[in-house]
Amino acid sequence: MPHDLKRNLSSRRTWRRLLFMLLFTVLYGVAELVLTFLVLFQAGAALITGHPNRRLRELGHELASYVYTILLYLTFRSDERPYPFGPWPEKGPIPGRDETLEPEALVDGSEDDGG
Repeated sequence: MPHDLKRNLSSRRTWRRLLFMLLFTVLYGVAELVLTFLVLFQAGAALITGHPNRRLRELGHELASYVYTILLYLTFRSDERPYPFGPWPEKGPIPGRDETLEPEALVDGSEDDGG
């Protein structure tokens, strides 16, 4: 067995990283499930009220940022462990969106009977 391979297989750091990766894979699955329900609730809110719910939109943004940090860790793009072993991701601006504006209504005010 090559010396480097033997050293890598016996490295506590490597095995610790793999255990954290397993844990964050599970957390990714949970976050994905929560995001699925959030999408369904947001769609329902949009159908009922005519515009997206601001709180659900913000929660969705935070969860998407969290999932992104998990993916960075799992793909070895980052060595910083995501929450709960690191900080919760900071809420940044939503790309292509001016946060000072209210979410626009999904309905433009015109009636469409489909006919």
